[in-house]
Amino acid sequence: MASRVHVVDAGFTETQKRLRAAGRPELAVVLYRRMMVRVADLLCDRAHCGAIVTGENLGQVASQTLTNMRNIEVAGRHLILRPLLNLRQGGKPQLWRGGSAPTISPPCL
Repeated sequence: MASRVHVVDAGFTETQKRLRAAGRPELAVVLYRRMMVRVADLLCDRAHCGAIVTGENLGQVASQTLTNMRNIEVAGRHLILRPLLNLRQGGKPQLWRGGSAPTISPPCL
């Protein structure tokens, strides 16, 4: 079976403004990401996808702590893959500029 990748760029500006106004500003980014996971979940259902892939990198920004990433993840039902999780900040832009994708080893059982 062939794999397919769906990339979605959704405009969340108005929703983000409402979330920020309604809640504690320090939680805004986590709330934004939870909302995006919910939308990605719906898109996965429609496209019959098995997982959501993100570009998150642990500790790169304040919202990407283990606790916050877990709180974001539980907003959805699909598996969330983070292939860039352990790359240094300087590694990600290099990868995105047309470099080869990292080799992902098979899961350990």
